[in-house]
Amino acid sequence: MSFHCIFMKEDIAYLGADSRKNFTDGSYSDNHQKIFINRNLKMVWTMTGITEYRNINYFYIVNMILNNPKASMLKKVYTIQDLMNPITEKMHQETQEDSYFDLFITTVENGELVTYTIESKNGQADEKTNRRHWGNYLEASGVHTDMRYRVNESDLIELSEIDMTQKVNNLISDVIEANKKCKSNTVGGDIYVATIDNKGNIFTYVNGRNSDFRIM
Repeated sequence: MSFHCIFMKEDIAYLGADSRKNFTDGSYSDNHQKIFINRNLKMVWTMTGITEYRNINYFYIVNMILNNPKASMLKKVYTIQDLMNPITEKMHQETQEDSYFDLFITTVENGELVTYTIESKNGQADEKTNRRHWGNYLEASGVHTDMRYRVNESDLIELSEIDMTQKVNNLISDVIEANKKCKSNTVGGDIYVATIDNKGNIFTYVNGRNSDFRIM
């Protein structure tokens, strides 16, 4: 698995991820963007775990669901959960290894920042994980999630937006370095960070520099 994270307080959220995509033959590509934005819907989302299965790109499917302006966020969340549970189950049965799908969605509802989380493991949704969060919320999924604690609530409250963005970038860089020592080197590539505030303003960064994200 890869690594992605979210650090949210009442007025701003920071989402970050690496960009490595691994293949079953052990090779990988380092240009696989995992964070996407929709400024019109005031939404940032990041996804890891199973992103492709039997030549179907689930980034595109999830993107289509989330970018539907007519559906409620809860409807979108349950649609994605129902879509991905059978996929993680099939992958688990085929590989006899744990199969995950993880998604963080941060958006603005009635002037308040909220984050919806989805996790599917081996065909089962984690009801403790799949919920709506507001206020201070700090989380990561993928590998080396214990390193998430290098960024804490004090950082979130006290650091400027620029410094906090850089701290999230540095965290992912540290995870990449730590993962190089592992047999399964699943984290790497460019580092993507997006911020969204409670007014819906979104800023995007690649490797610590302000940069546009690819839009699906």
